Amino acid sequence: MCSSSIGHALADDAEAASLSLSLRRPTNSRRPGTRLRTRVLSYVGPVSGSADPQSSDAPSGVASRAPHLSPALVLLVAAGGAVGTAIRAVAENAAPAQPGAWPWTTFLINVTGSFVLATLVAGLGRGGPDVGRRRAVRLAVGTGVLGGYTTYSSFAVEADRLLSGGHPGTGLAYALLSVALGVGAAVLGVRTARALVPVRFDPAHALDALAARVDPTLPRDSDAADDPADPADAADAGERS
Repeated sequence: MCSSSIGHALADDAEAASLSLSLRRPTNSRRPGTRLRTRVLSYVGPVSGSADPQSSDAPSGVASRAPHLSPALVLLVAAGGAVGTAIRAVAENAAPAQPGAWPWTTFLINVTGSFVLATLVAGLGRGGPDVGRRRAVRLAVGTGVLGGYTTYSSFAVEADRLLSGGHPGTGLAYALLSVALGVGAAVLGVRTARALVPVRFDPAHALDALAARVDPTLPRDSDAADDPADPADAADAGERS
């Protein structure tokens, strides 16, 4: 899955950063950022195989980083996909595309689907990390219902029929406007979610909570404020400026 690859990439990048800093700085340095890297590595470790993701010791949500391994989540996606496909089939049968004419049904389905999907994902993201019920809703409604409701195959076939059937202007306009308005609808959906859904969690605190489930002895990010100033931090800031 894509999420597993991202987990591996995050672990590799964090390890490389830690190695680079250890070569430039004394080993007894107390850089608060080291705590953040420790928490990130502790979190992504189970995903990269250092621990059993199904173990009760793993933080909640780690096992669901591979949703295809969960029969319940697979069933949610399948059921949602069936519902979304049925809705699209009813709409397309009620107003099928006519030869040489603009495929309004598919066009409206894809644009509205882009808006709803973006609103859903952005709203869920503002409510907390992608675990538990939020992940189940995202997979059932986003991947399932909206994945079945929207369609790339019908869009591609209809555009090709218009382009090759003597209506190149309509076909080109249909292809370009579908993509452009789909992106625009997604942007509008994100803005709508930001306007309607308040942020209910602090990402830094969420990372603290996940790290605490892995190892309760790990220091929290809030402890960094109590650390004395590190001369190496000032040196690094001077280099960056």
